Amino acid sequence: QAIAAIRMELTLSKTDLGTKENVLALARHHLPLLAQFDAALFAELNGIARGAQVTPEEIVVVNHYTDLRDLRLADLRKLNGETDGCSALFVAPEPVAVPRSTFTEKLDCEFPDPSGRLRVLAGRVGANEPDRGAIVCACFDVGLNQIVAAVTESQCMTVEAVGAALKAGTNCGSCRPEIGRIINDRAITKAG
Repeated sequence: QAIAAIRMELTLSKTDLGTKENVLALARHHLPLLAQFDAALFAELNGIARGAQVTPEEIVVVNHYTDLRDLRLADLRKLNGETDGCSALFVAPEPVAVPRSTFTEKLDCEFPDPSGRLRVLAGRVGANEPDRGAIVCACFDVGLNQIVAAVTESQCMTVEAVGAALKAGTNCGSCRPEIGRIINDRAITKAG
């Protein structure tokens, strides 16, 4: 029960879902897919939930925290049949100065002012925001470009120093080897 509560709080801190009910509603959408994909695994998940005295949805949150925390309220609305999506294709003589990650994060955001969505569609949002790069640390949404900057600009030359600066590698630790490779690659490039 404690790990379920911790994962729930982590999910809520990383998303705009806002409530435990919304997180559980997203998790609930996963259950029929799991039952269809692997009935034995679905039965096992339900048995674990009974034994832990939590709901199957809470077990989904525990097991799929990194997937759920990447979802947004707009995703729940889509799963519930609400449509408010759009696509964009930028055609311009020069590259659009919007980091892809910024664009994809902002496209499904709710904007209190309609001009916000128009700025996204015009490719004008985020041009002044740094591109995080590919996500290396999923726990804290830290990207490759952020780690490279910490190494090259802030002289973070150990995994621990990068963790102190960015939090990357300080939770589950699965990204620590990759952070180490990034540091080593930069050291070799600098020496070479």
